[in-house]
Amino acid sequence: MQHLLHSSAQEALNSLVDRLNAPYNGPLKNNNEATATRLEEQRVKCLLVCTSDGVPLTRSFGSPNKMVQSENGLSEAIIRNLESIMTTFVAISSNQLRPIIGGEIKTTTAFYCELTLQHVNVAPLVLTFVGGSRMNVGTIQSILPKVLKAIEPLRMALHNAQIQEAGNNMNPDAGGEYNEPMLMGHY
Repeated sequence: MQHLLHSSAQEALNSLVDRLNAPYNGPLKNNNEATATRLEEQRVKCLLVCTSDGVPLTRSFGSPNKMVQSENGLSEAIIRNLESIMTTFVAISSNQLRPIIGGEIKTTTAFYCELTLQHVNVAPLVLTFVGGSRMNVGTIQSILPKVLKAIEPLRMALHNAQIQEAGNNMNPDAGGEYNEPMLMGHY
């Protein structure tokens, strides 16, 4: 996959994944297989950055010398489904639940048998932290302000592009009425 972020932003995301996994790296005491399995369940396998429409922008598996995609147990099919389908569910449910809860849903966490997903909705972006079944979601919550500050230029660029696109869809002949774009996708 081609990364759509500036190389310095991609390096920052790789460094972030490395820092999140730092407590789980290093030599094992007594070379215990059960300990190795438990540590693997706590790792962040990857960080996905997508638009709320499900367009993947980048993936981070950590520094290239620390982790590669084939070693993290995630197939390309799983990653693509997370990028294209799950991110749109997060964005849609956040918008639909806003009137009910009286505010915005920022994070959603889903626990599965072998995976934990923590989605962070920062419209028009969705960040998805994919980890083992015991991934430390509290650690991710604590570093979110730094992550959001790092991706703010990208978020604002996408937000401004959406505003400009919406302005281009105004119909001047209809007194400024909005022309609904033709939507294509999964229904």
